[in-house]
Amino acid sequence: MLANLKKRILGFGIIGGFFTTLGGIGAFGVCHTICQGIIIALAAVGITFIGMPLAFLADPKFIILFFTIGICFFIAAFYFWRRKHC
Repeated sequence: MLANLKKRILGFGIIGGFFTTLGGIGAFGVCHTICQGIIIALAAVGITFIGMPLAFLADPKFIILFFTIGICFFIAAFYFWRRKHC
């Protein structure tokens, strides 16, 4: 029983869930992925960029918007996870 508790706390349980949650709602990850997707899509049709054309997205109002979207998706995913008992 003690080994199971240790495995749960240190391995896949509380600590793992905490860090997974932090990684999932990271605003930089959401913003960076969106910017890379836009640049890849434009490069696929032959449009290339020099410099940082999407730097305007670093404005705090966009960071707050993307962070809020990330939190909303996390809450929805957590709701469905608890509802379906996955």
